Amino acid sequence: MEHMMFRGFLKYYTYIFYKLYIWSQKVDSGTKLHELNATMMLSLVTIFNLATIPAVIQLITGYKTLAIVAIPKYYAALFALFMMAVNYGLLKRIGFKKIIQEFSNENTRQRNLGNVLVACYVIGSFIFLAASFFLIANRD
Repeated sequence: MEHMMFRGFLKYYTYIFYKLYIWSQKVDSGTKLHELNATMMLSLVTIFNLATIPAVIQLITGYKTLAIVAIPKYYAALFALFMMAVNYGLLKRIGFKKIIQEFSNENTRQRNLGNVLVACYVIGSFIFLAASFFLIANRD
């Protein structure tokens, strides 16, 4: 059961990578760093999601689980590099071309719906993190 759940999660994760990869191609067709660009964006969104967890816990309970803003910048940079390396390694192991081929047969409706959902997820991740920090900062 857990293995199937992980595979389901991985499918969503690779789909988000695929969309970010396609967007990277559309924005910058001159370079061939689309895999790296998509991996960096996916890592950034993952970091936003992970950073939101202690912020939400603090909002709900009032208990300071982790003062994210107090983390030294070099630790944050090291963590970001680590996340990018983990994501890059995972996606490379699955195979960038395999991921792209798996999702490239979308029809127009699926493509448009996927674009909207992934854009909402990426933008929502940032907004939710920013809102959490804002609410914590303006709390009694």
